[in-house]
Amino acid sequence: MRKTFALALALLLALGAVPALGAQIDFPEGLPAKGVDAATPPELQVNRAAQAARALPVPLDQVSINNGVFTITSLGVTATAEPPFGWVGFTQNLVLQLSDYMNFFNEPATLAQWLIDNRISMLMLDLESSAEIHMYFTQDQLSQLLGDMEDPAVAEAVLAYYKEQFPGEELEVVTLGGRSYIRNVTNYDAGEKLIYFTFAGGAQVGFQLLSDGQELTEDEEDALLSVLETAVFS
Repeated sequence: MRKTFALALALLLALGAVPALGAQIDFPEGLPAKGVDAATPPELQVNRAAQAARALPVPLDQVSINNGVFTITSLGVTATAEPPFGWVGFTQNLVLQLSDYMNFFNEPATLAQWLIDNRISMLMLDLESSAEIHMYFTQDQLSQLLGDMEDPAVAEAVLAYYKEQFPGEELEVVTLGGRSYIRNVTNYDAGEKLIYFTFAGGAQVGFQLLSDGQELTEDEEDALLSVLETAVFS
């Protein structure tokens, strides 16, 4: 048997059908033995910087939504609020509100990041006008010192302080839903702005109503008041 195999192998070698031991095997031209000896073509490469920039925005707030009621925790304070009838609310949490963001904005991630960068916890948009309401949380020495404005005496003290610091501003105390707010009407570069804010848990929680180059209407302020009258803080 061994003689037969040896003779057959010798015959194949003589005919060139099998390369001799140690002989160089010629692969077809252009066929690499391992992988590809070339960098990925530029047109196929991932733009790593752009992909990093497209990472989903990371919200500062904790948010939950139940039957149109938004519960937002920021700076250790939890507030529950509901957008006015006919308005739509957007929080910093793009993933939680993915359908709403995709339906209303061309650049959902850009809008979510704008809210985060500007410390706006909820944006409420009127579907029939250009009016919008911003709900925000902030903290300063005064809010930390006084803590809460449920007590009307504290609200009056805050009002007196701000009138002294900002003479000429239209400031007053308003009670809504059993809580005192400071009301202020002012202007910004694109129009008129109405602000209601209170202290809760050492933070200032504010709601500002903006118009796009127009005076605010009574209906728009009523919409804001409907939010404040049902808002709950803890």
